[in-house]
Amino acid sequence: ENHVTAFHDFQLRSDRTVRAQVRISPAPSQIFKPICDSHRADELLARFPAARGLWIYRHFDDVANSASQKWGAHQREVVAAVAQGNLDTWGWRTDRVPDRVIADIRRVSRPDLSEAEGALLFWYLRNAFFFELELERHARMLLVRYEDLVTDPDSAFPRVFSHVGAPFDPAYLDRVHGGSVGRKDPPVVSAPIRSLCLDLLDRLDAHARAAAPRPDVPGARTAGFAGVHGRGHPAEHGGGRDAGQRRHSRRRHLPGLPDRSPPCSRGRSGCS
Repeated sequence: ENHVTAFHDFQLRSDRTVRAQVRISPAPSQIFKPICDSHRADELLARFPAARGLWIYRHFDDVANSASQKWGAHQREVVAAVAQGNLDTWGWRTDRVPDRVIADIRRVSRPDLSEAEGALLFWYLRNAFFFELELERHARMLLVRYEDLVTDPDSAFPRVFSHVGAPFDPAYLDRVHGGSVGRKDPPVVSAPIRSLCLDLLDRLDAHARAAAPRPDVPGARTAGFAGVHGRGHPAEHGGGRDAGQRRHSRRRHLPGLPDRSPPCSRGRSGCS
């Protein structure tokens, strides 16, 4: 996501540039993490037919706690703009937001939203794209729970590596642990906002449990897109949820899985 050749301000550069990066690399799989482009996951998969997508989502409470600490009131401001119908000020953060999602946000929003409530609604906004773009129907998109990756890595990671066509080595998991899961108490938010997010989380969990194992990817060169929103973003990123904090995931980059570092610049501010 911060590769200067493939990304500009944490967004993917042109298709031509991405294809060139894949072409010049000797690696069998290329992993991109365009989490700020997750609302375009359907377009990316259509334009890169050999690519596969990985959508990683994380529980909204942990996302909100992390985002509030890192971004303060920023996500609340974005959500307030959406509720007011302003989809022009915040760039990718409000691009392609479906009318149904706007209506949901307006229904539960208030002028005095807390930072945590803004973060929860931004998590909802970004992860709602998984179903709004009908990615659950896409054969090349894999939905994965962040909590499964860090609490049951022996089961979760081999499937991810297989999906993106990268070789797996159990040694990659030596430093993976679930220390970031439920580390803080859930934020205090309104019942309607929590209910809205719970409904989406239940849908995501149900699809993740029901998804059939993906077949191995052929050895041909592939591109991958991955992300966590609520931070989000393997084959061609699909986006995902809030990216986990770096200290709670492997510091060493794993082939087949992007480094899940948190948003850390103005351009990425507000990724969830």
